[in-house]
Amino acid sequence: MQSGLAVTVLEAQDRVGGRVRSVRLDNGAVAELGGEWIESGQRYVRALADEFGIGMSPVGIDFAHRDLIGSAPVPISEHQRVAAAVSDLASSLTAADRSEKSAADVLALADDGSVALAILRQRLEGSAGTPLSRVSVSEIDGDFGIGESTYLRLDDGNDALAKAVADAVGDVRTGQPVHRVESSIDGVIVATPTQVFEAAAVVIAVPLPVIARIEFSPLLPPTVLDALSTLQMGTAAKIVVPTKSPPPLFARQSGRATWWCWTGAGADGVMREVVTGFAGTSAAIDAVAGDWRKQIVSDLPDVDVGSETFVNWGDEEWFGGCYTALGPGDEERLDAFATEGPITFAGEHTLGAGSIDGAIQSGELAAERLCRFLAHA
Repeated sequence: MQSGLAVTVLEAQDRVGGRVRSVRLDNGAVAELGGEWIESGQRYVRALADEFGIGMSPVGIDFAHRDLIGSAPVPISEHQRVAAAVSDLASSLTAADRSEKSAADVLALADDGSVALAILRQRLEGSAGTPLSRVSVSEIDGDFGIGESTYLRLDDGNDALAKAVADAVGDVRTGQPVHRVESSIDGVIVATPTQVFEAAAVVIAVPLPVIARIEFSPLLPPTVLDALSTLQMGTAAKIVVPTKSPPPLFARQSGRATWWCWTGAGADGVMREVVTGFAGTSAAIDAVAGDWRKQIVSDLPDVDVGSETFVNWGDEEWFGGCYTALGPGDEERLDAFATEGPITFAGEHTLGAGSIDGAIQSGELAAERLCRFLAHA
């Protein structure tokens, strides 16, 4: 838009936002079924929200500080002690070790039998959406690793940002899943089941499993194909339960499976009347199947609740999972997506970010590459 280029967006779904999906519950509360946590230091999402005049407010809890369901509260100092120990171990690894060892290896070395360490292990694996034995050490220091922060949400729901961007672009065509992309010296042809589009260049901004379903002619470069076949997508599900009165503020992690639940405040600082649950990894989703709601509301004996809304991102046709979970040695594969040509890539997977901020950053980088290519085409 800022470059003056004419842009057409082809969206497979009947809505914009992708893995950011805000819903209004029967009690009027806005809840997030998709991307939710915005760390205060994530400058890309904050800058875009400021550009569109969209307010952001603190959630009221720290993503990194949770209590274990059924156990006494864990002091913040204990969370901090364990985080520092794990950080020191991760920092002591050589570059060669970091490319081979997993997050599970580091946590095994740091295991002191504490409740805080058990919570950290469950939290990291759940956040990755895949077993820690397959997760890179870099995820420990990532946006949702061991750091502390103030966490925010957009006042009108996180998908308000996607809607604002779509309105600014103007030409956004929903219900148009891309199934073929052909590139040549003359430009790019993009085909959906109902239409064919011609363009000077294209940005592919869909999740990893969906890219694999697109037919490219000529084939993508070997480095890109290697990244697409190697990088893994985590799996997660979310449940949102409306309440009939303001619930207490809490963040509680299960010790038996990698799921947790929480509440939070709204723009006015008043408790939002909703409890949210998140299960990361297929094993966790299976563990909560059928009785997740019961487990969550059993901890709120004095709060009346309504009917829940649920989504399993692994079962969603246009996603196949929640976000990228980098494995040991995967960081070097991300360079494959930084191509300058008629086809370039955007999406959190191109940075291994797994966040709303990473998705926005990837889009800005892709736009820069596209503009450089077109300037010299």
